[in-house]
Amino acid sequence: MRATERILIAVCIGVLAGMALWAAGPVQTAGRGLWGELGDGSRVCSPFPVQANLPQNALALSPGETHTLALLEDGTVWAWGDNTYGQLGDGTTSYRPTPGAVHLLSGITKVRAGNCCSFALDPNHNLWAWGYNGSGCLGDGTTTHRYEPVQVTGLTDVRQVSAGFDHTVALDGAGTVWTWGGNAYGYLGDGTTTQRPSPAPVAGLGPALAVAAHLYTTYAVLQDGTVWAWGYNVYGALGDGTGTNRATPVQVTGLTGVTGIASAYLSAAALKADGTVWTWGMIATRNVPGQVSGLPPIASIAGGYLCFLALEADGTAWGWGNNGYGQLGRGTTTSGFTPAPASALGTASSLAAFGKTVGAVKPDGSAWVWGANDSGQLGDGRTYERWTFGPVAGCQPFSMVSGGHQQAAALAEDGTAWGWGYNLSGRLGTGLDETPASSPVRAGSLTNVVHLSEGTSHTTAIRSDGTVWWWGGYLQGYSYVPSQKAGLSDALQAASGADFSLVLKSDGTVWGWGNNGSGRLGDGTTTSTTTPVQVSGVTTAEDLAAGSAHGLARLEDGSVVAWGENTRGQIGDGTTTVRLTPVPVTGLPGPAAAVFAGGEVSFAVLEDGTLWGWGYNNKGMIGDGTTTTRTSPVLVGVGVVSVACSGTHTVALKDDGSVWAWGDNTGGKLGDGTTAQRLTPVQVAPPGTASAVGVGNGFSAYVEEDCAVGCTATVPRAGAPGASLTFQGGVAAAGCVGAPAYDWDFGDGSPHSLEPITDHAYVASGDYAWTLEVIQGGRTCLRRGNVTVAPCVLSCTATVPGQAPVQSPVSFAATAALNPFCDSGSLAYDWDFGDGSVHGTGASPSHTYTTAGTYTWTLTVSCSSITCIRTGSVAVVPPPGVTAMAKKANPFRFIATGTNLQNGIRVFINGSEWTNVSWKSTSKVVLKGGSALKAAVPKDTATEFVFQNPDGGTQTLTWQWP
Repeated sequence: MRATERILIAVCIGVLAGMALWAAGPVQTAGRGLWGELGDGSRVCSPFPVQANLPQNALALSPGETHTLALLEDGTVWAWGDNTYGQLGDGTTSYRPTPGAVHLLSGITKVRAGNCCSFALDPNHNLWAWGYNGSGCLGDGTTTHRYEPVQVTGLTDVRQVSAGFDHTVALDGAGTVWTWGGNAYGYLGDGTTTQRPSPAPVAGLGPALAVAAHLYTTYAVLQDGTVWAWGYNVYGALGDGTGTNRATPVQVTGLTGVTGIASAYLSAAALKADGTVWTWGMIATRNVPGQVSGLPPIASIAGGYLCFLALEADGTAWGWGNNGYGQLGRGTTTSGFTPAPASALGTASSLAAFGKTVGAVKPDGSAWVWGANDSGQLGDGRTYERWTFGPVAGCQPFSMVSGGHQQAAALAEDGTAWGWGYNLSGRLGTGLDETPASSPVRAGSLTNVVHLSEGTSHTTAIRSDGTVWWWGGYLQGYSYVPSQKAGLSDALQAASGADFSLVLKSDGTVWGWGNNGSGRLGDGTTTSTTTPVQVSGVTTAEDLAAGSAHGLARLEDGSVVAWGENTRGQIGDGTTTVRLTPVPVTGLPGPAAAVFAGGEVSFAVLEDGTLWGWGYNNKGMIGDGTTTTRTSPVLVGVGVVSVACSGTHTVALKDDGSVWAWGDNTGGKLGDGTTAQRLTPVQVAPPGTASAVGVGNGFSAYVEEDCAVGCTATVPRAGAPGASLTFQGGVAAAGCVGAPAYDWDFGDGSPHSLEPITDHAYVASGDYAWTLEVIQGGRTCLRRGNVTVAPCVLSCTATVPGQAPVQSPVSFAATAALNPFCDSGSLAYDWDFGDGSVHGTGASPSHTYTTAGTYTWTLTVSCSSITCIRTGSVAVVPPPGVTAMAKKANPFRFIATGTNLQNGIRVFINGSEWTNVSWKSTSKVVLKGGSALKAAVPKDTATEFVFQNPDGGTQTLTWQWP
């Protein structure tokens, strides 16, 4: 039997009997792990603050989209992370995962990072810029990227700067607002949408106090306390009550007394002088400002990716919004739109954010960063790439794997569907939570799956009963969990493209739905649809493939037809003409056994085992030794069984089980231990180890045969120095002999542990990288992670009225929380009410003061040996002292006499306020109203009167007149 026949028979058996398509085993991956798509369990983000390793204390920290800047005490600037456009300012474009000095700068007073650019202010208030400049956002009059700092031209006395996606805003000492760079939605505020590489003032604005920019919007706080905005206005980002883009400034509705501004993704927050925070836009789900509830008085604010952070005067940080990268600093990746303390941080002196990474400087000058680390912006040296193949986490034996755009899907031997990586739009099928997964998670409750195919952002699956299921986005709709596709049955195979899906039915017909640009659905039209339509003229198909915007089918006679986009020759008919219906692929020397596609590239494996390719070839992904685009098939190799192509690189499985790869090698996705581009196939796995291959946008994967070993590691993410932490390992193996051997490396130089479950205590604070190695049956499974060790911090708040009447119960309320570095323990509350009475216990006691006066209260919350103390005062005021009431006639009125009757006293009769009250003196008040008053207080009827002074003192008196 030929190797190519093995695939066809396996497909048939799988569909009819519900069996696995190939021999099951663990999955190995290589490439970039920006979103966890390597599936190895090591998320590159950190919900716990990581201390930046800087040569001295920091004065300020500023994360950008993919890099971070730090200003040190000596006025030098250090940077780390992505450096594609020179945004690290070191004269190169080399990525750097640890801090290094920016060239040419000294005596700097402020820094600010943007999307792919950086800015710094010197002591003379000159502004310096470096990094991306394609839109002129550096302000040097050019569109040339700068790998070292250059001075922004035409600006003097600069006091603030903020960067958006491709534009910049600055504020000078006179309060003038200046903008430059891109201007697609009018965010320069000059009434146009024309980009400008040099600064110019924004007309029509009074003197400003603060400025901010994010994405395509710009904001300014004027010195009169109002806020003005301009640019892109989707989701109400400008806060003017509309969704209309503005090319000139408009006033944000209803805001006065504003002292600070922060911008986030299509959202903004304003800080008022009274310490309240007001938000609008996408995060707030409103197009006019509204106050954020649940916050104490705030001193400063910052905005990141779909989240906001706020800092109290005492250094307590708060956050709310999206938390998929841990950017709220709570020690989790669970989002929360109600403000809560950043419990993993402790106290801070400043906060800064831009994208998905947040930075803080603590009072001791140490710099801490947390959140996303997809480009090394945490600066902790952790890589987000793997240049050789390594195991996917978990112990599930898989039979096939398929990659999409930064996510992967895999079919388990038991017929369940799994995925890992990026999860926007529900592409992992796990529900509405879009948090990325760095190890396999199951797609809903789907069972009996026999085939699946991953598209750019969706997955299509076939069950053993022939029904078709899908999840993800961009198929003219979204589904966050597996949903059955109506109108399709008796399906055998699926092929998913960029934003469309194709299905092969048992009768040889092919059907598709989704985007139909360039005729990718093959029905002779370009009409997109959510209802499956039949590919025209195909009735004997036996194999199916889809690229980004084209489809392929192998027919019963071994011929191949193709349709859809053809600008790169991916149809293979010798032309670049778009085809709305299938046309024959020309130039194949024999009958095909299988077809494959990805991006703008197509492949066919012939019955003789030769591999032929055609289409786009700029990265060498065809594998013919050139970068020449091919409109007709060319020979690539022999002995091939299966192929997977991302559109920029290709991986093939040969009949001896070896894995070969070629094309673009950014991030090491070819798995050959390098990042060198390969124009011809190179072997990347030893013979006899693989049974299936798959690729995604920046990674490659294959399924191993024989012994399958998976392992798990459960380790606390944080702890305090000296605290005992439990490290728990587990293993599950299929087809392996012998017992597993464990090896824990705690990352602190201490002796290793060889037990599956062990305890370990770190002596000093720091960020430690641990490794678990499990060996069984000659197979090795590795798990890696980090433990952040820092002192335990107990935070608490106290809410007590500032004023209360004497002899009335006063409510005292406390909240307290231990940060993740603490051992779990019980909290004890002690309330000293300040009047010498017995102390209160519990979080929310009530206390009654018997004597008027001002009392200083103290809350002490303790847990083991640590405490948190809050103090404040309550003014206890005496009540009014009405001692007598009398009725007077002509006109009808009541006279109340007594003591402490304050000007502005309010009177309530049977619960309703009587507003016709005349204050005469501290000993006399007159209630007027004639017949209305007589009706409100009937004769010989006991009536309740409540007297309430402006200071809150209250007296209740029951009286009747004869």
